[in-house]
Amino acid sequence: MYLGKNHIVMKKQERTLVFRERLREAMLRNGVTQTALCQRIGIDRSTLSSLMTSDQPRTPNAHWVAAAAQALQVTTDWLLGLEQSPQPASMILGESLQVRLAGREPYHPQLDEWRREAEGKKVRYVPQTLPDFMKTETVIRYEYAATPIDMVRYQEDSEKNLTYLRSPDSDMEVCCPRQRFDDLLEGRGIWAGLAAEARLEQIQTMIQRYDELYPRVRIQLFDERLYYSAPITVYGAQRAVLFLGETYFSFSTREHIVALSQQVDRLVRQAEIHSHEFGDWLSRGLD
Repeated sequence: MYLGKNHIVMKKQERTLVFRERLREAMLRNGVTQTALCQRIGIDRSTLSSLMTSDQPRTPNAHWVAAAAQALQVTTDWLLGLEQSPQPASMILGESLQVRLAGREPYHPQLDEWRREAEGKKVRYVPQTLPDFMKTETVIRYEYAATPIDMVRYQEDSEKNLTYLRSPDSDMEVCCPRQRFDDLLEGRGIWAGLAAEARLEQIQTMIQRYDELYPRVRIQLFDERLYYSAPITVYGAQRAVLFLGETYFSFSTREHIVALSQQVDRLVRQAEIHSHEFGDWLSRGLD
């Protein structure tokens, strides 16, 4: 084996040995015997046996390699040592991107599953309106007035989420536009129809809850006139989820997770109200 300009180049004998080992691995993974593989791809049993055991195995022809790859559901490039993943690109993409319909509901079972996957890891969160774990029941009913809500289930899910956030293992960075809270304080925008008493209760709940959860939970506020972000949740290094309308786009590839993590990190760096200031800033809004 020697180094080419941009990659490792294998000698013919080395490639044949790699092919043999990867063929054996794929057969084992699929539960396929030598006899069964010979029948599937139409070669003599002696030909395969020689390849698998000979000290000087011959390189199989292209048709042989392609037929074996198809029978074992791997790629020819992987069998020949040219790729590190045995899966076709279409299959890798299918596994790295999941699309989930969210429906119109405060909590979705899929969110709880993703959160449990990342327990003990840092979660980065840009909510659609206010952070879910801070909303009062009155605000939930107002925000989802057009949707029938199972409040018993909502309260159970909400309490489960809060229990985790109260635990020593939790670590959450939240970024919100400052204007979301300005609108709530003043009764503008989507909160224009919410009674002043309900808005006051919501603000007091947020102040109390933040005092309880900080610094495990940190809220930063940025100026929406200068910066924009769609709702995002990044679960450690396991998953990044983009929320668009009523659909979740969930990415598990490192490149997507890094890109969406950096988006949240940029909002943190550009924050106008920092996490250590948030509680006091919200309290002053009541004066």
